Amino acid sequence: MSLTDLQIACLELWRSNDPDSLIRDVKAEGLIERRLSGALGTLGTDLQDAAIALLSLMVTPDGLRNRISEVDAIGRIVEAEPSASSERLQRALAELVKTRLVREEVQDNAIYYEIVSEFLAPWIARVRRQRESNLTCSRNELPGALGSGFWFCCWSPRLRLLSQSGAPLKPSAGNKRLRRNGKGSETDKTHSKKRRQS
Repeated sequence: MSLTDLQIACLELWRSNDPDSLIRDVKAEGLIERRLSGALGTLGTDLQDAAIALLSLMVTPDGLRNRISEVDAIGRIVEAEPSASSERLQRALAELVKTRLVREEVQDNAIYYEIVSEFLAPWIARVRRQRESNLTCSRNELPGALGSGFWFCCWSPRLRLLSQSGAPLKPSAGNKRLRRNGKGSETDKTHSKKRRQS
């Protein structure tokens, strides 16, 4: 049985040590989002990303609920991310149904899924954008002399280039266009000086 919006909100308030402050701070929509966030937190790390990918397909670009079949959902994710595991996605779907925040329905020999509340859509949309941003960054490994040991860190307010040790990247011939603190690298300055001399 799926939970209604009212049941989800009441459950979160009942679990809270200070329900008055909670409802004042987050409102009804926040209670439902809080429930989904907590439910995802109970999943193993191997299922959380799969669950977010699946939830993303249950919300349209306009932020509305989207009913999707199991076959279509898994197929679209595997097509977009070849490393995704169909078995893991199936497990994630089963766990989402157990949270009672995702509804499962069998129709015409196919299994369909949808979120139970429109209030979940904005939270899912935000998580989807963050996930897409992280996926884009993880694919942007730096080329050439920098090798595969470097990556873009998406969590930084300003995009920072870090090595695996966490140390700032030192200027080299392979990254002469790198800017640090709004100033050109030493390599840039050397090239500029040579151009003026010539």
